[in-house]
Amino acid sequence: MLLSGEEGTGKSFMAMALSAAIATGGKLFKDWKVRQRKAGVLYIADNEMTDDIIRERMTVFNKLYKGCQERLRIRAVKNLNLLNGGMEYIEKLLQKESLSGRVAEVLVLDHLLKLSGAEGDQKEHWPKIREWIEQLNERGLTVILLHHEYAGSRMLGTRLIAADSPARIHLA
Repeated sequence: MLLSGEEGTGKSFMAMALSAAIATGGKLFKDWKVRQRKAGVLYIADNEMTDDIIRERMTVFNKLYKGCQERLRIRAVKNLNLLNGGMEYIEKLLQKESLSGRVAEVLVLDHLLKLSGAEGDQKEHWPKIREWIEQLNERGLTVILLHHEYAGSRMLGTRLIAADSPARIHLA
């Protein structure tokens, strides 16, 4: 699933709320139940997501979604590049979660440009990331990808990302 929009439209907040709802089997909005059972979520945040922001948001989400911290793990990473060892790093995190008994069924990548060295949305690099996401899907892992599609009126990257996404929510 692709969650896209310009900077400041609430993509990260929405993705964290969705993650908390998935982790608790709760509702994202008043009548939108996301799942009939609880699921583990691993949220990979770029270096813009500080520990203070994560703590502040988790305080809110822990009140709204009781027990979400049991199944929602957020990892803020610095200088992770999916195209240069980042996919392997995330695979190790997923394996570590599984070995500890906390299996992640949902992986959130926030956001593509930062987690790929500002290259993952380029048409020559996107197919490699897409192939990895498809492999994760085949293993039963749902991937939610956040992407800054535009900066003002300037398109960031390729339209292939939106075209390849089976589901897309665009925040304006």
